[in-house]
Amino acid sequence: MTISTTALFTALLAVGVHAQSAPYANMPSVFPPIDQQQYMSGPLLDAPLIVEGMKKVRAVVPQRLLELPTSIQRVFSDVTYPGGAAAATIANKAAANCYWPAGTHCVRTVAADGYQPDITNCPNPNDWGITYDDGPTVLEIGPDTSDVVANLNTLGVKATFFVAGTAASANPAELKATYEAGHEIAVHTWTHRPLTNLTNEQIVAEILYTEAKIYQIIGVVPKLFRPPYGDCDDRVRAIIGALGYTNVIWTSAPDRDTHDTTVSDDVGRAGIVNTVKATWLGAQPGFISLNHDISNSTSAIAVNVLKEIQKMGPAFPLKMKTVGACLGVPSYVGVPVGTTPAAPASPSYRATPSQSDNPSSSSTVSASLAMVMGLIAATSLALF
Repeated sequence: MTISTTALFTALLAVGVHAQSAPYANMPSVFPPIDQQQYMSGPLLDAPLIVEGMKKVRAVVPQRLLELPTSIQRVFSDVTYPGGAAAATIANKAAANCYWPAGTHCVRTVAADGYQPDITNCPNPNDWGITYDDGPTVLEIGPDTSDVVANLNTLGVKATFFVAGTAASANPAELKATYEAGHEIAVHTWTHRPLTNLTNEQIVAEILYTEAKIYQIIGVVPKLFRPPYGDCDDRVRAIIGALGYTNVIWTSAPDRDTHDTTVSDDVGRAGIVNTVKATWLGAQPGFISLNHDISNSTSAIAVNVLKEIQKMGPAFPLKMKTVGACLGVPSYVGVPVGTTPAAPASPSYRATPSQSDNPSSSSTVSASLAMVMGLIAATSLALF
């Protein structure tokens, strides 16, 4: 009897034998507060998750990069880089450590000693890597993440959501619903601070606490990361790569940032939607956009842009997709390209997800286990 590997893989997925079945190493017993105003410090940096993360970083990142000076944060995304903005231009990026977004949006396009290249566009013409940052949000008034997801689903489009750890902690059910709708979940730090302003340990903590919280809720570890405000230098790039992430920014030439966080009234929102409608929706090289689902204002812009696209019907020339799909890379650790494993029946909030979290599923699990064992026996496979 011959059994296809596809049938076996499907059966394994049915009982949760995929990335989420393995325990998450060093799952924190205490997470940072749901407060973006508090820096990572003290015991949060001494937790095994961060200590082991720093070991990974030190093992592969050259010391010269780890010793690069931090920037000075003035307010939100407004930081002063060492050497000033003039030192951060493309012409001086070797000396200036290629700060982004200062100067002319310096990016690394090839791998070098200690870091991997930045991702700023989709490689294929007319591919639109559509992304939303800072959620998930659940709001009493106005659109929120669920409205953005609903309109994406109406179009049959999957998007990438760069998730903040604070927002995931506050709204785990919304994160799970977004994931289960087939959208790609990626990491966007815990507190949304400019990473060039943080210590090495704080950068690791921002990434790994968010990663761990996402794993608790949906049972997978993302592969894609976006630094808040796009703020990075070679030190930040190297740490991102050492932790297993691809650094995704967005297309800046032409500008594919909606600038949706800069307006708060109907006139401003309509202006952004009209700009997108007039300049984004034609045939063009592949690109990655920056949108937000952080507030009812940004989500309203997102929803209205999607409605404009729906009105175009077959005349719309672009192929909207997740960043992972446009790059042809896996969304999650240990998961094949284009695959979305089932999330836990409910957030487990512990290191080892268990089927006992959903007692009503026991009969289904038993039947699936029997099917798997039958397939293994039929094919004389040995699992290690």
